[in-house]
Amino acid sequence: MSISIKQSSTCHAQNWWQWSVWLDAPAAELKAVDHVVYTLHPTFPDPVRIVRDRRSGFKLKSAGWGEFDLHLEIVFKDGKVRKRTHSLELADTGPGSKRRKAKRSAAREEMPIAYISSGSADAGIARRIGELLKSKGFRIALLEDSNLPADQAIDAALTAASLAVFVLSSQPSIWTQEEIKRAVGKGVPHIVPVVVGSGTQLPAALSEYEAIHLESPKDLGPLAASLADIAFKA
Repeated sequence: MSISIKQSSTCHAQNWWQWSVWLDAPAAELKAVDHVVYTLHPTFPDPVRIVRDRRSGFKLKSAGWGEFDLHLEIVFKDGKVRKRTHSLELADTGPGSKRRKAKRSAAREEMPIAYISSGSADAGIARRIGELLKSKGFRIALLEDSNLPADQAIDAALTAASLAVFVLSSQPSIWTQEEIKRAVGKGVPHIVPVVVGSGTQLPAALSEYEAIHLESPKDLGPLAASLADIAFKA
């Protein structure tokens, strides 16, 4: 049996990595595999994931902040199970890029950061979205915890964020427009406008981003789940 574990990784923002892990073996050996059970670090949402796509080598795609030991159960069609452990290494060595290496992180450091912005009218919705995202493994950027001036605190939070959510129920204020401009300029991996109600139009800076429409506060649970899926699985 010559099955080995391969991986790839790319740094898309400061300390935010997209990575893949898969099985590498001759087609005849992969044909004997039914599925692979991957167990990720417990800070990930749904840390146990099953992959059945043989054509991709049972490839798992995910993203995160730091390195950790990934546990695999390779389940064969005859019922046998082969257990393996793979130390995920995150290093960007793509063409023309300087080698960047992720540190092996503590659990808290592996939690992705969400930056949530809204006007005063939507502060309650934004706060609730933050609470729900925290329950799904996110840290929420809190500018009031920073000793930096406001503009520097925003830049620092957006640089670290993997997800920026803008809750909009009316024309955004000048300050919110500035936050949006900075998020786009800093290349936050996932920028999601959340449009409240049916009469709100997206500002020009967000016109290329797919918005999620919120019709009722009852939809906040599914909304947070969708945001987590976007950030973790895209």
